[in-house]
Amino acid sequence: MQWKVTRFYDVSNESLGEGAFGRVRKGTRRSDGLDVAVKTISKARLGEDDYKYLIREVAIAQSVAHPCVMGTYGVFETDTSLHIVSEYMSGGTLAQVMTAWSTFTEEQARGIIYELMHGVTYLHSIGTVHRDIKPDNILAQGKDWPLHVKLSDFGLARQIGVPPSPVGSAAHLPTGSSGGGSSGSPTADSPPSSSRAGWPATVAAMAPTTAAAAPPSPSGLFHGTPSLKEPIPVSSSPVSLVPVAAGVVSAPGSPPPPAATSSLLMRTQVGTPAFAAPEIMRGDPYTDTVDVWAAGVVAYTLLCGRLPFGEDAETPREMVREVLAGVVRFPEDSWAGVSPVARDFVRHLLRVDGAARPSAAEVLEHPWLSGR
Repeated sequence: MQWKVTRFYDVSNESLGEGAFGRVRKGTRRSDGLDVAVKTISKARLGEDDYKYLIREVAIAQSVAHPCVMGTYGVFETDTSLHIVSEYMSGGTLAQVMTAWSTFTEEQARGIIYELMHGVTYLHSIGTVHRDIKPDNILAQGKDWPLHVKLSDFGLARQIGVPPSPVGSAAHLPTGSSGGGSSGSPTADSPPSSSRAGWPATVAAMAPTTAAAAPPSPSGLFHGTPSLKEPIPVSSSPVSLVPVAAGVVSAPGSPPPPAATSSLLMRTQVGTPAFAAPEIMRGDPYTDTVDVWAAGVVAYTLLCGRLPFGEDAETPREMVREVLAGVVRFPEDSWAGVSPVARDFVRHLLRVDGAARPSAAEVLEHPWLSGR
């Protein structure tokens, strides 16, 4: 049976955002008056592969539950549309907050990064790598300080260390939705062939020719910065290292056992170039510490109002060179008054060598966040 979203939610005409595949409107849960956001996507505008990736995104979004990660209440599918009901974040994106405020105190920046890193640590503990952390994908619960934020948008997320399951199958549709999705395969992570739209041509040229990139993510529909889609998996049969049912998880960012190494590595260039780690830029295999790098870029930007790399680059090639060099500078005209421990924190996250970069859990132990 197909349940209509309007059976449980009143959906207004107040638009919260629009994109090529649909729009987001404000809604209210009938049972208790809770404000929600309802993303309505027209299935007629989706190709078969777009639909598969969208269903996978929904599956990941509904598998997470943490105060610093945006929650999804339900998904309703009809013959023509897909309705995704999630938390209503009245403050908008962090990008919008940054535009409105232009500058932040160090204490304000610390509060935002503290909550962001708790969300990232949680995701990594359950074997999920976000891969597109940026201000557009961090949402604010309100507009007053202290600002509380949540990580959102799992269109480029990858689950590692857990066995893949078919993408686009009815089994992936959460409670409140009906079947009818396209059947998938255990190797459904493999994207359709496409150009690396959204990446500088110099970066695309540097990537291995054996890894095909996928089309723009349908999940990025309502965010401003173009992102790239998911990768060809290194292994089609990842070894499970995260037995969630038993409550056992491997330490986030810790080296995997030798036999499982290939299962925990990702290869394809995805994400947003300004926030992508050097190993992604080079097309090298990478781990969950790419999220730590991206968080470091966010922290740098919050503290001084500029990007750490490529802010003044005249060409995409220059930006790529700056990222690969990884030289973190703190010009006094924009860093005056920022504490040494905050600068050390940024350097800590923006280590070029992904293997030397701290895990998300270790980031939370840094004195700038822990206060120790």
